[in-house]
Amino acid sequence: MLCPNCGQEVPDQETICPGCGKVLQPEPQEPPVTEEETISTEVPETEEAPETEEAPETEDAPETEEAPETEDAPETEEAPETEEPPETEDDPETEEAPETENAPETEELPAKKKKSPLAIILAAIIGLLLIVVVCMAVVLTSLSKTGEMPGFVSDFTDWVERVRFDGDAVAMTLQDQEGNVAAELTNEELSYYYWGEYYYFVQANGFVFDATQPLDQQSYDDTQTWQDYFLDMASTSIIQVRGLKAEAEQAGFQMPEEYQAEYDNTIASMGDYALQAGFTGADGTGDVLAYVRDSYGPGATMESFEQYLYDSYFVTAYSDQLYSDLSYTDAEIEDYYDENSDMFTAYGVEKSEKPNVNVRHILVEPEAGEDGEISDEAWEDAKTEAERILQEWKDGDATEDSFGELANQYSADTGSNTTGGLYQDVAPGQMVAEFNDWIFDDARQPGDTDIVKTSYGYHVMYYVSATDHFGWKDTAESQLRYQDYNTLLSDITAKYTTKNTDKLAIPTPDAYKEIQKQAQADAAAGSAVG
Repeated sequence: MLCPNCGQEVPDQETICPGCGKVLQPEPQEPPVTEEETISTEVPETEEAPETEEAPETEDAPETEEAPETEDAPETEEAPETEEPPETEDDPETEEAPETENAPETEELPAKKKKSPLAIILAAIIGLLLIVVVCMAVVLTSLSKTGEMPGFVSDFTDWVERVRFDGDAVAMTLQDQEGNVAAELTNEELSYYYWGEYYYFVQANGFVFDATQPLDQQSYDDTQTWQDYFLDMASTSIIQVRGLKAEAEQAGFQMPEEYQAEYDNTIASMGDYALQAGFTGADGTGDVLAYVRDSYGPGATMESFEQYLYDSYFVTAYSDQLYSDLSYTDAEIEDYYDENSDMFTAYGVEKSEKPNVNVRHILVEPEAGEDGEISDEAWEDAKTEAERILQEWKDGDATEDSFGELANQYSADTGSNTTGGLYQDVAPGQMVAEFNDWIFDDARQPGDTDIVKTSYGYHVMYYVSATDHFGWKDTAESQLRYQDYNTLLSDITAKYTTKNTDKLAIPTPDAYKEIQKQAQADAAAGSAVG
């Protein structure tokens, strides 16, 4: 016979269905109940299927000796006894099954067959596969027509990126010589250093790597990828910034007012920078957070970014103080020059007893012809103009200030025609020969004027004064200070090392994606032309 619950063929002598494990109802003597009145005898599963000793008794069911064990029967404890099937309220077709008095006898009314869990799972898998096929069709169509992924794909990948990137996880630790942790950097904080190094490198050197490919998939050298390289650069920067910050705090250093003001101005200008870059908030002002995340990744926050900027200003102020605090005697400077005289003379820095001078000038350039050559007539015209300007000065107030006004009006020298033609602390050998010889003439006196011809044109000269500085000494002191400063920084940074953790992750900011996308488009356009 057929099981009224699952419809499976069951041997006549069986009282429990081996397929669904439910008790078989005997042939009804009264009118059969409808499907809605059929009671479920399914029971919850247990950890182990116990052997069933007796079939559960019902009012109309005959006694049975023992239900045989089956391998496929679901695990049951014991079917509960029932007298009457309860009324069902959830049936979509009827609220209550009507009772019938004279219904014809039927052999059995099978219950609605329930789907097996395996069938449900297979149906779900097939449905998901259909969704995937449809999505792939949309993606391929979009790529073929526009060359770009549809929006929902990029949105999904961005969401995956944000979920995958754990910005709060500690990515790197800064350790001192004793192995103590001096600072911990999260992935969020690391991203500022990493992408800062990337943007700086690209600005300075261009794309010397393949911008169309991920950085971790192309070699920098035999042992590193480009991602490894930028990570090393970020690590070096972290040691310098965080190491100097630790030293500054230990020394009790406080942010100077002028550096604090520069930092505050930068923060105040971030909104303007965001607007210029195209990031506008709902209120029409610059969306700074969107701007920062575009450059450094989805994990960036204003709090961490502002701290990153503050640390940069703080460390710059401290390193500038280290540099300026170095002091030397005249004897130490001269000894350093003498020890390195070959290097200095090779760069044209000769030891001289003449001090540096301040001077103003007005450059009149001769006009070149269409062939780029300067004719004798053009030189004569330039000389005539220089003489006219000098005479105009003499006819006027004939002061240093009035000369400066004429320099701003007439001079072709872009290096000084907004500062009254002034050059300060000019050292011997710094200017072109004819210019140099005139200003360092032993007979030169403040207020002297003249016209000097050089390869640049005619210069209307005004000698201001000598200074207390000597060019060779200033150059030697600057070189000595810079050398000692670098040694000092090296000694400080040598105290620290960085160590990556297994949580380190590099985010992919939208700005980098745009760079990569543009490079791919340029490559495609080049291939099409070729």
